[in-house]
Amino acid sequence: MNKHKVTVNMDAEIKQKIEAAASEKNISVSDYLLAAAQRQLVEDGEVATDPPLTKAESTQLVHDLREKRKKILAERHGELIDVDAIMDLILE
Repeated sequence: MNKHKVTVNMDAEIKQKIEAAASEKNISVSDYLLAAAQRQLVEDGEVATDPPLTKAESTQLVHDLREKRKKILAERHGELIDVDAIMDLILE
């Protein structure tokens, strides 16, 4: 993909908030701002669908899912969820 540079001027407070938010997600400021711009384009109807996840967003998603899985297993004392039993209950 051919990428082009964009410069955005903003006050120091907004810049700090963006840097903090990007850091919390463990992504670059550029990736954070690009994702925000893409979401806005979708909301404005300029883009038909949600943009694909960036590599950093995909990595963070996998990390978050693994952490959630660990928490669930810890809460269930290592016992897995019986999906078949749940489906049977739904179908009754």
